[in-house]
Amino acid sequence: MAISNTEIGGLNEKNVPCIIGCTTKSKTDLAITWSDNLPTNISIKKSLAGQAYLIKTSRFIAGYEAHYNTSISTEVKEGLLLFFGEHSKTRDILAQYPSDNEQEQNYQKRKSRLTWNTLSKYKNSVANEMLSWISGNIGNIADFCFSKGLAKNSDAWADYLWCKNRLGEHEVDELFCIKDISQLCSEKSNLVIIGNRGGGTTIRLPFGFVQWHQGQMQFHHCYNDIRGLFI
Repeated sequence: MAISNTEIGGLNEKNVPCIIGCTTKSKTDLAITWSDNLPTNISIKKSLAGQAYLIKTSRFIAGYEAHYNTSISTEVKEGLLLFFGEHSKTRDILAQYPSDNEQEQNYQKRKSRLTWNTLSKYKNSVANEMLSWISGNIGNIADFCFSKGLAKNSDAWADYLWCKNRLGEHEVDELFCIKDISQLCSEKSNLVIIGNRGGGTTIRLPFGFVQWHQGQMQFHHCYNDIRGLFI
């Protein structure tokens, strides 16, 4: 089948309607229209690992609930907001539950967020509910990060993830169906675990990891992790 038309994002990227109001950026970098007028949208990753999505926790929660027609529990929301640094009581909790590790405590104060250790000491049920929710919904989370983002309409969602890198021994050129990535992430939800550095500051995911960055949730992709899902 022949290509009828292509459009690219990057410098030419336009805002699209946002599912929680106003506008947002599309996850699509390359939009192909075939000769039969059917579209294929592609998200391009030019590095073997890096940022897949950066979003404030409150917007992630609102966008997730809107996309998947669900309501995230109060405990899970509290855990997400405390762990990723967007909760009004963080300072008070740090004063009440100080870490025995001075470096960890200083890090939490500086970033205004809780590590897994401190979150578990504060409310173990909240910590466990948050991790359990991420594990149980990791397929949708992958779909959210790679395909939908906050874009309201399906014509702005990405269908495929194209990992393309031409740097010597790291050269890759592979296309992955995002629906397959999401399904495989659901099947391998046991790979969702807390990172072991700094008292637990990251969460390992089947497609990479998520961490705090500038007061937001920073989802990272890893080509080797994504490729490993299909093996």
